[in-house]
Amino acid sequence: MKDSVNFAGISVKKINLTDRAEHIKAARAKYNAYDTQIWTKEYFDELSGGYNVYHKKHQFTEVGGGAEGEKTVGKMLAEYNGKQVEFLPEGGNKKPDVKFDEQTWDIKTITNANEDTIRTYIKDARKAENAIFY
Repeated sequence: MKDSVNFAGISVKKINLTDRAEHIKAARAKYNAYDTQIWTKEYFDELSGGYNVYHKKHQFTEVGGGAEGEKTVGKMLAEYNGKQVEFLPEGGNKKPDVKFDEQTWDIKTITNANEDTIRTYIKDARKAENAIFY
């Protein structure tokens, strides 16, 4: 994830100690403001201010390890990069998985695939502005 800025355009901001308390306080307020009727507040990182919230209509499917892959990537983004990750509602196959940094992202888990499968995943990932392959 530390090299993501070079390969995926995911910026990583360093948080200095003087700004950290204010940053964490603002992030905590934003996290707590999510309506629990619509969102599940899954994870908040006290050191970075990153978090994961799951829309109740987000579909975590186990096909290809997708559910656990999505959750793992979301937590890594929050914990190690301070990203405030929203898992978006899904009503079908043509919607992005997450949003952070004001951009949509599709997360694809590829554990063992042939060339055709990888091409299909790349094509399918075009439903979002960006893609993360895990």
